Amino acid sequence: METCITIRCLLISLIVVVVNTTTAFGHAEVDDDVLLHRLSTLESKDRDLQSTTDIQKRELHELKQELHELKRTCSSQETSRYSRSLNGGAEYARISFTVFLNHDINHPGQYQTIKFNQVITNEGNGYNIHTGVFTCPESGMYLLSVFIGERDYGGGTWVSIRVNSAEVVEAVVDTYHDT
Repeated sequence: METCITIRCLLISLIVVVVNTTTAFGHAEVDDDVLLHRLSTLESKDRDLQSTTDIQKRELHELKQELHELKRTCSSQETSRYSRSLNGGAEYARISFTVFLNHDINHPGQYQTIKFNQVITNEGNGYNIHTGVFTCPESGMYLLSVFIGERDYGGGTWVSIRVNSAEVVEAVVDTYHDT
């Protein structure tokens, strides 16, 4: 019984809404034309907005591709270069290497390149473990600190540092004397 009463109330509400809608607009034909014009205008604006949205989506896609390419380019450049800002914004590359030998070299030959086989640090990828050569990844000023030791060889060893095959530093390695 309660279900029937609820359905009758809904039907009465629908009839009231329909009657109120018709009386609210009064002139049905004129209002239909006005509504059709408004609908047509809104559909036109919707098409314009859709066209603008499509153009912006294409531009966004192109910008994302360009950003991806720029990131890839920067990433490949930064692989061999670590930058930081110093001295009020002047930019310096962070390049360093620390290497050592884990074995002795007995009787090295004249002008033999010592190939340090253990790498602790190689920022900037300038040191080549296979050739024993450090190649400056960027132009600039470099500080090299070198320690060469000799174990009971007795004759002393000459060591030089070369830049582009030209000797820039030469040192004598002398055996440690316990006197």
